[in-house]
Amino acid sequence: MTLRMRVLKNTPTRDKYQTIKEILESLPGLQTHIMYKARLQYYRVKFMIYELQEKNFIQKKNDIYYITEQGKKFLDLMNERGYVPD
Repeated sequence: MTLRMRVLKNTPTRDKYQTIKEILESLPGLQTHIMYKARLQYYRVKFMIYELQEKNFIQKKNDIYYITEQGKKFLDLMNERGYVPD
């Protein structure tokens, strides 16, 4: 087993909701800042940002992404219910 395989094997996986939560908590920020704060790869951040914009959870102004009221409500609901990933 190579070192890369061992590192990936020991890395806990996150579900979609945990990823959304981490992205929303990292806002406001540029796409690269979101990528580093949420510890995601570029293609995954692009996809998630697109989805979150479609759901009106985030909006973009001058290359900076901001959380919307609907996004804040979703994040508050996740925190209130004590969301814990599987």
